[in-house]
Formats: sequence, structure tokens, C-alpha cells
Amino acid sequence: MHDFDPGLLPYTLPFTLGHENTHVSVVGIGGGSFGFDFFSLPYEVSLATTYWGTLPELSEVLDLARQGLVKAHIQRFGLDDATNAYDALSAGQLEGRAVIVP
Repeated sequence: MHDFDPGLLPYTLPFTLGHENTHVSVVGIGGGSFGFDFFSLPYEVSLATTYWGTLPELSEVLDLARQGLVKAHIQRFGLDDATNAYDALSAGQLEGRAVIVP
């Protein structure tokens, strides 16, 4: 489950929609927060954020990519085919990352 704009939805929403063994990725810095205690989430729920590095480090990675030393392996799916991306992920048929584009 991915929350791509945590500023628009309460941070608790992905956890209430999730179930045991759900992984929630928060993408972006929406400025939200949520309360947590041991019994507030289903068992085995994990949470990750994707914010990392500094702007100079990002610039270095982009330079490496321009030189062909770093390549992003992606498969694009249209918005109407988003469920096919999840099916491919579940079947182990994705090479790299699935990118959903409108």
C-alpha cells in the first residue's frame, strides 16, 4: 500500500485499510503524523519512508545515470492497467519497478 500524498489523507488511513502483513510506504513529505501504540495496528504491519540523501548526493546519482553507470529498470503501466502491475508483481514477472502513468 502506498500513500503518495500524505498531506491529503490522514496517516491512519493506510493502516485502517490494511490487514496483517501489510507494508505501507509513505512517498513524499506531506507533514502529517499519526499516533502509534503496540495495539493500534494489525499484526506484522511495517512502515517505510522514502526520503533519503542530500541534494548534492542526488546530483551525483543523476550524473552517474547520465554517464550510463546507473540504469533504472522500469515497466510502465497506464493508469487503467494499474491492477495488471500488481498482478505482475505478485507473479514475480516484473523486471525492476512498476511505474503507473496517467
